[in-house]
Amino acid sequence: MDFEIRLSQRSDPEVVGPYASWAEELGARSVWSSEAGCDPFLPLVSAAMSTSKVELGTGIAVAFARSPYATAQSAWYLHRVSGGRMVLGLGTQVKAHIERRYGMPWPGAGHALAEYIDCMREVWRSWQDKDSPKFVGKNWQATLTNPEFTPAPLPAGVGPIPVWIAAVGPTLLRIAARAADGANFHAFTTPEYLRTFMHPAIDESRRAAGITTPFRTGCCVLSGVVHDDWQLRQMRDHFRGIIAFYGSTPTYQPVLESVGYGDLMPELRQLSRERQWDRMSSLVPDDLVDRMTLLDAPDALGRKMVERYGDVLSQISIYRGGDRFMSGKDWEMLSQAVIGS
Repeated sequence: MDFEIRLSQRSDPEVVGPYASWAEELGARSVWSSEAGCDPFLPLVSAAMSTSKVELGTGIAVAFARSPYATAQSAWYLHRVSGGRMVLGLGTQVKAHIERRYGMPWPGAGHALAEYIDCMREVWRSWQDKDSPKFVGKNWQATLTNPEFTPAPLPAGVGPIPVWIAAVGPTLLRIAARAADGANFHAFTTPEYLRTFMHPAIDESRRAAGITTPFRTGCCVLSGVVHDDWQLRQMRDHFRGIIAFYGSTPTYQPVLESVGYGDLMPELRQLSRERQWDRMSSLVPDDLVDRMTLLDAPDALGRKMVERYGDVLSQISIYRGGDRFMSGKDWEMLSQAVIGS
C-alpha cells in the first residue's frame, strides 16, 4: 500500500515547499492539496518546485466552481512544471455551495461530472494535437481556440493527466468512474462500506464501458498516533465528535449501516438541528468508535491500516488531527510500516 500526505488548510508558500519535500523524503506517493481556505492548485506550484518524485494532487478541486477549460489550464500547467506528476482530483460539492458560495449554476451531479471530465480531456487533446477542441455537451462546450491561447507543451515522454473523483455514494461514483482513473473516498467510511457498495459501483461502471485499465483509490481514514492511555482517550474523544458530526447527515447513513449503526442517524440529526453538540458525541458508543477509527503507536498503526484497508484502498493517510501527538520520528515509522506491509 502507498502512503500519502494531505496538506493542511494553511498552505502558505513558505510552508508548502518544505512540507512537500519532507513528504517526499518520507517515501509518500502523493501530496494532496484541498479546496478549503485557498484555491487547491496554487499551493502545488510551491510543492512542484521543491520536489522531484512525489505526485501532486488536488484532493479535491471543486469542479463546478470552474469551467472545464479553466480547470484544464491549471492542471496542464502543474503537470508541465512538475514534469508529469499532477493528479487532478475533482468533486462536485453540493448544490447550495455551488450556487450560494461560488455563484455558479448547478449542473447536476454524476452525469454532469462525467461530461465535465470528457470536455476537459478534449481540451487537453486539442493542445496536444495542436488543433481545435470538438466538444459539445449538455452543460459545456469547447470548440474555439487559437495559437495565442495554446499553452506550452508538456515535456517529452510525460503521460496524460490522471483524473480522480470524490464520491460519498455509489450512484455518483458509478456514473463518473468510467471517465476517471481513481477515486478519493471520504474519510467517514468503513472497509465494509467500500467493499460492499463503492468498489462494486466502480467495477460495474468500468466493465460496462469496456475499460480495463487500473483504477486507484485513496482515503485519509479516521486514524491517529497515540503513545499512552491519556493520549488514547483524547484521540477517541476527538474522533467520537467527528463520527457524531458526519453521522448526523442522511447521506452518510449507509456508512453507519455497514457496521450495524444505521438507526443512530435520525437521533444525531435531530440533536444537530438543536445544536446540542455535546449530547451528539455522547450517543456514539465505544464499539462504533472502534469500528470506524484506528489508534495506536506509529508502527502498529501502520500495520493495522494495511490490515483493515489493504484490499479496498491503493493508498492511505491519516485524518486531520490524527497527528496531534506525532513527532518526526513517528511519521517515519508510520510511513515505513504502511509502505513495507
